Amino acid sequence: QTPPAPEVITKQYRPASVVDKAHINGRWLDSSRCLMQQNIQENDRLWLRFKYYTFYEIDPKYDVVRLTQLYEQARWAILLEDIDCTEEEMMLFGALQYHISKVSQTEPQMLSSNAAMDDLESALLSLEVKMEGESSSATELLETMTAPELNDYLKIFRPKRLTLKGYKQYWFKFQDTSISYFKSKEESIGEPIQQINLKGCEVAPDVNVATQKFLIRLLIPAPEGMNEVFLRCENEQQYAQWMAGCRLASKGKSLA
Repeated sequence: QTPPAPEVITKQYRPASVVDKAHINGRWLDSSRCLMQQNIQENDRLWLRFKYYTFYEIDPKYDVVRLTQLYEQARWAILLEDIDCTEEEMMLFGALQYHISKVSQTEPQMLSSNAAMDDLESALLSLEVKMEGESSSATELLETMTAPELNDYLKIFRPKRLTLKGYKQYWFKFQDTSISYFKSKEESIGEPIQQINLKGCEVAPDVNVATQKFLIRLLIPAPEGMNEVFLRCENEQQYAQWMAGCRLASKGKSLA
């Protein structure tokens, strides 16, 4: 579908409060039963909406319609502020929407099965069979592969009200999707001062090369809200490594 005009979006109904949102999303009707069976009275307001789920593995080659339905559902949920999402997720979806609109403006290409693609798929399938037959399979290789270590001295700062404390240096250690910090490298074999789980957090750069400012801003979800943490790196190389690690961890991926 073509992107809606801004005035069309503003006219769409939006939940006024959390209670309103819960009331709307808490009662989806069963399309296999009639309205009267579900206690819908005359003059009741209903939304004509469909809820799409992913019950099975989606294959882009065969499930084009299903993917379009899920995409449109997600797009309207964001446009109408029906769901809460981070700034990074909104930017990612915006880039995806731009790409889709650009592709859809061009001539439809490669809709039918391509002979070259079929050859590629058969080659990949034979390679998979060959690898399964060998003693060292891909799974075993991944299991034996050790994740790269990321340990270094960094400075940390937690902005709080009425505080004059600046950055403090600690020994940081990256493990899976968490970072732990210790007073020094020698004490890293013991219990950390704190362990921060980065899964689901928001990672943003704060860099000025001219002044040698290499900061990583982390917004970490917590029961009371978002906790803000700044990590200061000494140079570009250290910043690149830790920024990459934080971005991977925020998506639930380890360094491996």
